[in-house]
Amino acid sequence: MRKSCDYYLLGNSTKDLYAKLCRAHHIEQKVMAMIEIAKSRYFEERDPEKSMYYLKRSIEYYPKYCTNFTSLGELYIRQGNVEEGKRLIIQGLANIHELVTPTSVIEYDPVDIPSFFDEFFAGTVINFVEHARLLSLITNNSELSTLEH
Repeated sequence: MRKSCDYYLLGNSTKDLYAKLCRAHHIEQKVMAMIEIAKSRYFEERDPEKSMYYLKRSIEYYPKYCTNFTSLGELYIRQGNVEEGKRLIIQGLANIHELVTPTSVIEYDPVDIPSFFDEFFAGTVINFVEHARLLSLITNNSELSTLEH
């Protein structure tokens, strides 16, 4: 799922974007949580500790998203803290509102901004492939190699 989001954000993973995200502020906790997720994505490969910091802040702002928990869980697993990582992924999966399957009857508009945020930042709408990948992380330790890029 993150790779798809990165595709939409192509050309915007620069320090300029991070600086803009640092200046961003919104009165709604949900929006601030998504801003923190975006900051964490900037640091995901650059500095995993900072990425974790922003994911934790996202959870503090709004603990009802999937992405902040599952991304943090994956980072924990990468660092060897498998049990805590799994716990976080399970907590994130509990925050999914809609699982999209090939037979789902859903009107999807790829340029609809709220849908984009629900799928790629909040994670409250998740496709079945990403859902299965996350489930495999908590049920099968051999799948942990999928966390390496």
